[in-house]
Amino acid sequence: MRRQLLEGVRSARAAESVAGVRRTLGPLRRRGAREAADLDERARAWQLAHT
Repeated sequence: MRRQLLEGVRSARAAESVAGVRRTLGPLRRRGAREAADLDERARAWQLAHT
């Protein structure tokens, strides 16, 4: 079972950190790095659940 990314965390600092992670992963995801795409999807799901 996979642990949830930042489970139970709700803060502006966490939200900005997740956004920064997604910005950093963007170029890797566009180059086809599967692991980057997987992590980006988890970060995206967290953002959607915490906005």
